[in-house]
Amino acid sequence: MLQFTHGVEMGANNAYLGHFARTNDPRVKEIADDEMLHQEQIRDILAKCGSTTNPIFDIPFLIVGKTVGMLCRVSPLFALNLIANILEKFAVFSYNQLAERFPEYREQLLEMAAVELEHEAYFK
Repeated sequence: MLQFTHGVEMGANNAYLGHFARTNDPRVKEIADDEMLHQEQIRDILAKCGSTTNPIFDIPFLIVGKTVGMLCRVSPLFALNLIANILEKFAVFSYNQLAERFPEYREQLLEMAAVELEHEAYFK
């Protein structure tokens, strides 16, 4: 589940970079940076668990993220925000689930969920 989430964060970062290129909104760039930070935090947790990232998840999500990023350049702005809001809802849910599954990292994972909740609110 952590490996999957790492891949999702890779895709999200790339999608938000495309969103930023379309809107030039500095908050969207900050959100992309948050997603990069979450990748780093998940890699740290994986390492502490004796694991690492998995290209089976990373590569497809990287491709999806880059594709979405390119589509952001031509998509209507309302669609970008709607899709981002939905994806952030999923991220909040995922981090809450991870916090239950990995109680030793609960506080850190719930902090990440809180950041994703701020993202969700921004895109409403």
